[in-house]
Amino acid sequence: MSWWETMARLVRLRVIDGAFAAALLTFACACAGPRPLAAASPAALEDRFVIAGDECGASAFEHLVGEEFVSLQQAALPADALVLNRVEPSTLEYRPRRLNVVLDGAGRIAALGCF
Repeated sequence: MSWWETMARLVRLRVIDGAFAAALLTFACACAGPRPLAAASPAALEDRFVIAGDECGASAFEHLVGEEFVSLQQAALPADALVLNRVEPSTLEYRPRRLNVVLDGAGRIAALGCF
């Protein structure tokens, strides 16, 4: 048997093996059927912006939620407060002592938190 014949035989075997593996995988996936989705845990339903703890003093500013951010004077918030909105990029490093102000699409304060 020549080298070319040997190589052709190996290629045919690999193609057949690949087709068999693909068919077997398809059959195995079809037999499994859909799995029911797990119910969401209560922790997953909580607001992801609000972190437990009040190290940054966010509770003192809760009365500002729903207010327009532009109407607030800059002195109303701590100097190191981070404002998060949809327009400007910002960093999201975890600093529990920094007040984070989250704005909605209309420019109103949607949430405050220490994160």
